[in-house]
Amino acid sequence: MNEQFNLRDFLFKFKDYTNENNRCRLYNILQKQLHSDVTLDHALTVFESLLNQKKINEQDFDIFIQILRKMNYHNAVKRLEGWFIF
Repeated sequence: MNEQFNLRDFLFKFKDYTNENNRCRLYNILQKQLHSDVTLDHALTVFESLLNQKKINEQDFDIFIQILRKMNYHNAVKRLEGWFIF
């Protein structure tokens, strides 16, 4: 899963899923953790870490999964969905 991750496209898709306040909050968190050209594996690790640190909540995490699904990152979706299978 070392393919390039298009952070700009990912962040652009937030507008379809969140209100402006939440979008700004998530954007600021992700901008601090990620840079424009990162691998998908690194991005997923950051998402998981943010959830563990409670910097994002399950609803935010679900938005990430929905956007990744829309971007056709199917393996990433499977990995993140595994967090909520008990």
